[in-house]
Amino acid sequence: VYLRQKGPYRSQALALLAAALATLITTLLYLTPWNPIPGVDFSPLAFTITGTILAFSIARLQLFDLTPVARDTIIETMADAVLVLDNKRRIVDLNNAAQTLLSHTPLSHTPEQAIGQPIALALPALPATALDEPCPVEIRVGDSVHTYDVHTNPLYDRERKIGGRVIVLHDVTERRQAEHQLSNELARATGLYELYTRSSNLSDRELYDFALNQAVKITDSMIGFFHLVSEDEEEIILTTWNQEALRSCTA
Repeated sequence: VYLRQKGPYRSQALALLAAALATLITTLLYLTPWNPIPGVDFSPLAFTITGTILAFSIARLQLFDLTPVARDTIIETMADAVLVLDNKRRIVDLNNAAQTLLSHTPLSHTPEQAIGQPIALALPALPATALDEPCPVEIRVGDSVHTYDVHTNPLYDRERKIGGRVIVLHDVTERRQAEHQLSNELARATGLYELYTRSSNLSDRELYDFALNQAVKITDSMIGFFHLVSEDEEEIILTTWNQEALRSCTA
């Protein structure tokens, strides 16, 4: 435990170890022939030493102020999906968010089924290139498609060789939707401003074409057209198609 701790936690671990050893050593001395004064119990002295060490730890080492949070708890409660792969790209561990993700994908893997599965089989929507460099990935989850930012970090063994990888998938679907909506709003405002500034210099046909192309661009449509209704409201006249539709028809 002492060797695994870092920073102030190592000093706390050392203090607790010393406190425990003081009681253990005096107990062993009393129960064995090695007692320097046979029949004398040194436990009260050990308790004094232990109390002093604990008091020092509380006052100076912040024993109960700096409580290390279990890393397993942090990983399990993360909103991001975390998967651990071995050097053969098989899943060896995954957190709750990753379990939920895999259970809602088309293959619907349970945690027991996912462990030991190659990542290419458990999550086929994840491209192989995502294991080498960050990239966005679209994955169908239930009835909708979610966008994830994928980050991969190598795991090194004691010989500094890559023994596996940690994959973190961060759901950015809402952010991408917000960015897309903002982009559309900006395009709409730009189109309306250009329409306002250029309308006085355009003929009716040029105005129709320009307005239609702007509308198609703003709405991400493939085809757009204008119909005008005759004055007697008995005839609908096709006035113009958008440029992309005309190119498709003449190709």
